[in-house]
Amino acid sequence: MKRALSQYQIAGLETNINFLMSLCSNDNFMQGNVHTGFIDEHKDQLLNRPLPDTHTILEAGLSLLLKQQEECRLRNAKSHKNVFSLLTGFRMNHFLVKSVQITHLNEDYTVQVVCISPSTYRVFLKSDPSTSLLIKNASLNQVSKSGYELVGEGEKEKIKSSVVCLNDSVHVFTKNGSFQFTIPEKSYELEPADSGVSGAGQVVSPLPGMVDKVLVTLGQTVKTGDPIMVVIAMKMEYVITAGTSGIIEEIFYSAGQSIQKNQNLVKIVPS
Repeated sequence: MKRALSQYQIAGLETNINFLMSLCSNDNFMQGNVHTGFIDEHKDQLLNRPLPDTHTILEAGLSLLLKQQEECRLRNAKSHKNVFSLLTGFRMNHFLVKSVQITHLNEDYTVQVVCISPSTYRVFLKSDPSTSLLIKNASLNQVSKSGYELVGEGEKEKIKSSVVCLNDSVHVFTKNGSFQFTIPEKSYELEPADSGVSGAGQVVSPLPGMVDKVLVTLGQTVKTGDPIMVVIAMKMEYVITAGTSGIIEEIFYSAGQSIQKNQNLVKIVPS
């Protein structure tokens, strides 16, 4: 029954599907220990709305970004703009980094998306860079007017999720239920200026500022697009990412130190 319920994909109005799935997972319900006061007795468990796991949040953020990129590509194609404007994620000598802001049950999330190639992305929660997930061959395929299928290859498993994108919300459907994320205005924020990626083995500061956070340690193994530092400049945050995979050999600055433009921040020995 729970599997059948998980196949329902309804967005735009309230349903009790998540409640019924929670009911089907209750041990007492499965053992047949039910009575007229069953729901009231187990209401704390049954009526407690589950929180989305990290992967679901990241998939919601990436889906929104891919949808926005496709809309941008179609607009540019119709307006006959320069062909290079169709390369939405292309940048010379550094990676495009975008922030996607979404909200679930009054909990705000900022998903950072590093565009490594037209179909390869590294996504992570801005509040916790350790949630970093590399997704290759990512695409958002439209299957109905508002329905999409997010597909890609994660580092450990393939990704295939059903998503519904409405004007002010995105719904991700999982085996554990559906999760609705609302979209604040101006949800898609381009990280200003460069992302700080330079030549192989070098991570340089894109402009003068101050190191806010160092996200790596000496000897740590990193992958292309992994967040390295957070730099504050002109009252804005810049996520500095690795331009190559390798091992952190040197860290030249610590949190609170001032930096100048084009200074080496970290040395990476390519692997």
